[in-house]
Amino acid sequence: MLGHDVAHPGVTNRFLVNSKHPLSVTCKFYLDNDISVLENMHSATTFSLMQDQSKDILRTIPKELVLIIRSLIIEMILATDMAKHFDLVGKFKARLNCSEVVLSDAEQRAEILRIITKASDVGHAAKNSTLHQKWTELVCQEFFAQGDSEKKLGLPVSMFCDREKTDLSKSQMGFIKNIVLPVYESLHLCFNSQEIKVNCIDQLEENMRMWERGVLKRRVMTLSADSQAAASVRVRTETTVSGKVRSSIGSLLIND
Repeated sequence: MLGHDVAHPGVTNRFLVNSKHPLSVTCKFYLDNDISVLENMHSATTFSLMQDQSKDILRTIPKELVLIIRSLIIEMILATDMAKHFDLVGKFKARLNCSEVVLSDAEQRAEILRIITKASDVGHAAKNSTLHQKWTELVCQEFFAQGDSEKKLGLPVSMFCDREKTDLSKSQMGFIKNIVLPVYESLHLCFNSQEIKVNCIDQLEENMRMWERGVLKRRVMTLSADSQAAASVRVRTETTVSGKVRSSIGSLLIND
């Protein structure tokens, strides 16, 4: 968890690829070009830091176990690539529907650990509403900064990165409903854990309702503004018609 976003530059894989950033076009950090660029970098950086003996948290562990742990850490970090999200969660749910979880099975343990890592990665959405809003604001600042850079470079602006067009409430509702809830619901199904249900899923649903209230409030305000605008046009139209002078707005309304 400590290493999964280490040295993150504050932009997405798509931005790095589209802008031809060195991370995506060279073999630096032992990357496959354009494939999970950030996640490979996070993994490589984590183990590069651990080359310093004072930072090597695995130094007292037998070498044969270090190889297994290293493999798991790489798997966990690579699982946080959102390009793999629906595939990983879908396969996990399918396995749960077909058979019971067997924690003595190494492959199943690794699969569960990947989903737990994903839950941690998007976990701000399951925190209390105040903390969730604070984290959302910070994430949006990062996204909008990327969108500004994409505009300057003449690149397509990534989803949720356009500060002029992004509807924050709608985007967060979609994020929780389509991305975060399925992850926590899968873990709840796996462990039948009331702690996950009460502390995470219930909080996610409350946070989603909070954003939904924001959407509904804005709709009411929009309808109110539209009604006021329509009333203003109607008054101007009536005045224009009674005075035998038809403006373009009046003519348009009368012809319709």
